[in-house]
Amino acid sequence: MRILITGATGLIGQQLVDQLGSSHQLVAWVRDIDRARTSLGQGVELFSQPGELDQRVQHADAIVNLAGAPIAGQRWTSRYKRQLRDSRIDTTTRIARCCAASKTPLLISASAVGIYGDQADRLLDESAPTGDDFLAELCRDWERAASQAEPHTRVVLLRTGVVLAREGGALQKMLPAFRRGLGGPLGSGRQYMPWIHIADMVAAISFAIENTSLSGPLNCVAPNPCTSAEFAAELGKQLRRSARLRVFSPLLKLAVGELSAALLSSQRAIPAALAGQGFRFRYPQLTDALTALLST
Repeated sequence: MRILITGATGLIGQQLVDQLGSSHQLVAWVRDIDRARTSLGQGVELFSQPGELDQRVQHADAIVNLAGAPIAGQRWTSRYKRQLRDSRIDTTTRIARCCAASKTPLLISASAVGIYGDQADRLLDESAPTGDDFLAELCRDWERAASQAEPHTRVVLLRTGVVLAREGGALQKMLPAFRRGLGGPLGSGRQYMPWIHIADMVAAISFAIENTSLSGPLNCVAPNPCTSAEFAAELGKQLRRSARLRVFSPLLKLAVGELSAALLSSQRAIPAALAGQGFRFRYPQLTDALTALLST
């Protein structure tokens, strides 16, 4: 299968390339070919010119669209919020329309559990209502853009939680403080923090490629969600450090501005669609996920 990947040099993209490279022909749209070659190796066909995208989509059997500026990359100024939208919606719209025109069999497009907004302790499967804050609206528009590829293209929407990995992402940012005994929950700590081990995230994408009965939203989260307080306690336990230094909401808002609302919102999301299709998590429990990530 010839698979086109956008966002291939990101945290999920690099692991996905490693997973799929031995069994599929991979093509990646990247900003800098020389830098991408260093991280992706020689087995991936690379291109960087936007003008080539339409033709590359037409010749692909599947698209995995992971492109987008980091949600927690910096403060949500008006300018950065525009960048968050443009980097997702413009690219996804172009890809989806090209998929529709060429009847590309499959488009897998990134989204996030932030689409649900703040829902306290409500259990959220893929049929749950969406929220009304900036992140929820962004994800909703992002998914609508991808859905333009239908009906001739099977569209899968990856509603991803916090991806836990050694190589980057949220865990890597947390570790320095936690290793010094300065870590702890955010805000009240009662908000649910949906998470997934990077190996399960990549496996879920591979599962969606192979399982033609999967379409629509897919909660890419572990089946046992935890609160911020529970996550902090388990990470502290793993590191043998105290993890009681709470980051109070006003201080978090002062530090990161509007982004704090997303960090303090609660999504008790569960992977109902994946479970319904028989997907088996390698790391369903947080203890096992953190042990695997921190032991090597």
